[in-house]
Amino acid sequence: MKTRFIAISTLLILSLFSLNIMAQSGPRQDFPRGERNFEKGDWLPDLSDDQKDAIKEIRLEGMKQQLPLKNKKDELKAQLKTEMTADQPNEARINELIEEMGKIDIDKHKIRAKNRLEIRKLLNEEQRLIFDMRAEHRRPGQDRPGKMKRPNRGPRGAQQPPMD
Repeated sequence: MKTRFIAISTLLILSLFSLNIMAQSGPRQDFPRGERNFEKGDWLPDLSDDQKDAIKEIRLEGMKQQLPLKNKKDELKAQLKTEMTADQPNEARINELIEEMGKIDIDKHKIRAKNRLEIRKLLNEEQRLIFDMRAEHRRPGQDRPGKMKRPNRGPRGAQQPPMD
């Protein structure tokens, strides 16, 4: 009886550990979503090869324009972090860095809007409708298809307290 109890307890504990390990696994990586959607062109019906090439070129040009902006914003974020953690933080400098980062975000949004309008010009009525519906259903804050923004989490998924 005692042996049976130990065996069942051990089996139960092992199964709980395996459930915990499965729950901690990361997101599935079945396919690179951005490549699947844009490079193959399966996100819009009946795209011609010319349309696919033109869309690819517009996207490439947009990425080229946004890369220096992204790099600059990353530099500003690092400066902001340094300033925020200084012994004597300079509030005026902190506000200046935040405003510069906001201007960069505005510039990036303008580039994306211009590219969307250029892509729309290439599409026929049915494709345009699908293209517009796709944009309507994107989540707020989702900059690119396939890229999900997640909240900043500390150890074991605990939410970080908001910064004042």
